[in-house]
Amino acid sequence: GNEPKYLNSPDTELFSKSHTLFALDKAKTDIVKQNKVIIVEGYFDAIALHTKNITNAVAVLGTALTKSHVNLLSRYTESKEIIVNFDADKAGLKATERAIKEVETLIYAGQLKLKIVTIPNGKDADEFLNSGESAIENYHQLIEKAPLWLDWQIEQIIKDKNLQQSTDFELTFQSLARLIKKISNEVTKEYYLSTCAEILSNGRSQFAGVNYQEFQKIYQTLERSTKGFYNKKNNYRNVKNFSKSSENNQVQKAEFLLLLIYIHCPKWRESILDQLDEKDLVFTLSAYRFLWQIIQSLEESLGGNSQENNLLWTLQENMVNYPKFADELTPIFNPSDNDTQILFAPEIHFKSAIACLQGVKLEKYNQYCQQQIPSLNPVSDLEKLNYFHQEIIATKKELSELKNIRLLSG
Repeated sequence: GNEPKYLNSPDTELFSKSHTLFALDKAKTDIVKQNKVIIVEGYFDAIALHTKNITNAVAVLGTALTKSHVNLLSRYTESKEIIVNFDADKAGLKATERAIKEVETLIYAGQLKLKIVTIPNGKDADEFLNSGESAIENYHQLIEKAPLWLDWQIEQIIKDKNLQQSTDFELTFQSLARLIKKISNEVTKEYYLSTCAEILSNGRSQFAGVNYQEFQKIYQTLERSTKGFYNKKNNYRNVKNFSKSSENNQVQKAEFLLLLIYIHCPKWRESILDQLDEKDLVFTLSAYRFLWQIIQSLEESLGGNSQENNLLWTLQENMVNYPKFADELTPIFNPSDNDTQILFAPEIHFKSAIACLQGVKLEKYNQYCQQQIPSLNPVSDLEKLNYFHQEIIATKKELSELKNIRLLSG
């Protein structure tokens, strides 16, 4: 009864476990069809999956997932989506962490989309698939909702932690900072900075909902930590100015993208106008606001012809009269090679920019709601308190949705 589930045999000159995947010969056709692969911890689990008609599954053989395995599987899946479903016991969790560490350079380089499935109650795939009539359907749902490896690691870091205790909070903070520090994509990094700051601020607070000031402090401290500037003595200094600078950078980039797309992609002009009007968004930076006013006045005289880009030529002629804005607006009229790439796929950047401006606006409204609560009386102002609490909850949900849009656009 104490024998291990799998007995590892040694490698030989003809057989290397780090280069071999059990059932790949049976699974490769369906891996191609489904454009993703499930990796389990041993052949019993792989056999169980294939028996239940889940045929895009393979198994490692007594070793961690390796780069060689990934390179092998990359031949069959264009999306590079690999779903790791190792056992949910302590040994399986450690094996999952080893697998992540083994291939993390490929993950951070964008060469691999790694997701993690953890089956409830510590079961392995074989046990779970034979646990009841709905087991197969439930397994498919687990696969469908499998979190990205980063989300899974965050779950492991905060698991069983009491963030109201200083020791747990500090350990969790440092672990999250180390995780985020390795992310090179700025949009993804910003998303996870915000997500982790929200987790930490919620865990630290004794009250329901997000405390905006606490969130901002933790966000900026976490951001400095991931850049190597963390200093325990000065960790909360200049938070307000730092936050404002970060917000301005986001707004500047979003407004730049909208103007770039509007000027160079005529067919997107109506969509941009509709979204700005529907979301009640305006250009706030002086040079961009000025340019937008010029665009609106010129379009009336040009007749709004979306098939020709007369607007760009007319703008360039007009801007000669406004040299003080030349440095800020020239990159819009004459985009760099990197910015020109945006114009080949404007939709995702357009959506991301709108989501960013919406998010900044909502953050300000959320801050306003947070500031109202301390001044209200819990007895006589109960109706107002409930209103602001509901507004904060609704705003938090909408901000989360906007973050997802920006992450997908990154």
